[in-house]
Amino acid sequence: MTDDGGNETDSAEDSPEQVDLLEAQSLGREYAESVLSDPVDNVIRVDDNGEDWRVIVEVVERSAVPDTQDILARYELTIGPDGDLVGYGLVDRYRRGDLRGDL
Repeated sequence: MTDDGGNETDSAEDSPEQVDLLEAQSLGREYAESVLSDPVDNVIRVDDNGEDWRVIVEVVERSAVPDTQDILARYELTIGPDGDLVGYGLVDRYRRGDLRGDL
């Protein structure tokens, strides 16, 4: 590709680096830990919808004894292709011992 002055340009240098699946998973955990007041227990799911990454994390909202009575919540975080957090929200809240269906 050439610019208006006839110089060669590399279009890959002009576009920001795209986030891959493992980076989206790591970023989802980091963002969840920074915006939520509760510890992240697990990353449940990572999906690429073609534009953004959808990351589902599970957090411990209240610890209990026994731990099967912990109150957990699932949050969905949306991460843009450049790695920025563009949104998040609560998906579900339940006891650790409850059976959960697919998301």
